[in-house]
Amino acid sequence: MPHSILRNDVAGRDVTRYLKLLLRKEGYTFKTTAEFEIVKSIKERVCFLSPTAQKDETNQGDKSQFTLPDGTSIELGTSRYRAPEVLFNPELIGEECEGIHEILSGSIQRSDMDLRRTLYQNIVLSGGSTLFRGFGDRLLGELKRIAPKEVKIKISAPRERLYSTWIGGSILASLDTFKKIWVTKREYDTEGAKKTKEKTTTTMSAKITQRRRQLDNKRSTSINNENTNGNPNIVAAAAAARRRNQHRHYPSSNRSRFEYLFKNIMKKKFPITIPSYLMTIIVGILTAFFLYRVINTIIDYRNQYEYTNIPIKLPKLININDTTPKFSPQRFWGTYRSNLYFGIKHRSSRSLSGGLMWFDYNKLQQSNDRFLRHWCDQNDRLKYGWTHHDGETFGIEQIYDDHLHLNIQWLKQISGEHGGDWTTRINVTPQ
Repeated sequence: MPHSILRNDVAGRDVTRYLKLLLRKEGYTFKTTAEFEIVKSIKERVCFLSPTAQKDETNQGDKSQFTLPDGTSIELGTSRYRAPEVLFNPELIGEECEGIHEILSGSIQRSDMDLRRTLYQNIVLSGGSTLFRGFGDRLLGELKRIAPKEVKIKISAPRERLYSTWIGGSILASLDTFKKIWVTKREYDTEGAKKTKEKTTTTMSAKITQRRRQLDNKRSTSINNENTNGNPNIVAAAAAARRRNQHRHYPSSNRSRFEYLFKNIMKKKFPITIPSYLMTIIVGILTAFFLYRVINTIIDYRNQYEYTNIPIKLPKLININDTTPKFSPQRFWGTYRSNLYFGIKHRSSRSLSGGLMWFDYNKLQQSNDRFLRHWCDQNDRLKYGWTHHDGETFGIEQIYDDHLHLNIQWLKQISGEHGGDWTTRINVTPQ
């Protein structure tokens, strides 16, 4: 599961350095390399992880004695549990990374969903930093706080965990099958780390695939032995099913599944058979969507040149060249449907770019058309029009409804042909 592997560079050496800093604040200075090893010994003997670090901060009277190699005794207070705290709170030493509990939980969450419960129940501690007193209890408490509530968490702390990584590596290197992925000195000098990655990735993937096929064959053979009872037809059917399973193996991870399906599609091998009726429905939906987009595009193109009726007899001041295509007068007439909508600016009589809306609930409840389109009807029962605008940034609009008189003034910041921020002032006077 390479996609689930996460790395955290905060480890035991960082704990030692932080302990050295805390001891210096308490009046004990360690400068040389040999003295750094003394700090490491102090860390290994007296430091611990507290499940309640905040409560321990208030109880600073408890101290421990440590005897230096020269016979001098020093007292250690809060530094005993503050130093290992960097494993769970790396920000204490200025590291912008997650704590070990968050790294662990994130790694499990990256794995396949059907494996997460198993992984939470099989956490194994390894390495010298896990030897701190209280490390397992602290890790368990932090994981319970961030993991899903229904998940059961189990942590194993073997006694030999200080050397468990070395033991595992030595066992792996002693296997005969492991020799196939060894990289010789000549290969490494010629191709470098690329050869190592190539051998390990290819060999391990082949091993995993082979093991899964063995399990599938074993499962099919078991079913065959239980149910065939010597019937040759059933034996032949079971053998055919076993062969199909060997060629139709689905990888476990989401990424591997995607790569598997993509490769089969490129080779024109589809592992999933789509029913004919479902394929017909899919093709019909795609065809209808395509026709809708084509027809709608044609309608919008034709309506770009529609002329919007301006029935109100008010002087219109157009301070631009009427022949300019970008700022033609038709782009700036208000679009309005009585008691529902009035526009500020639009591209055409059916395509709005901005505007405000209000409702007359009495008339709306009488109408069965609850999804009214925002285009301008020529016979609306109102009068409207622009009394002034400069075509770009400012305009004044008058609207006379059955019972309302609206004066709209808007100020727009230029940003693109139809975009930008705008501010509107509306004066409404009842008739």
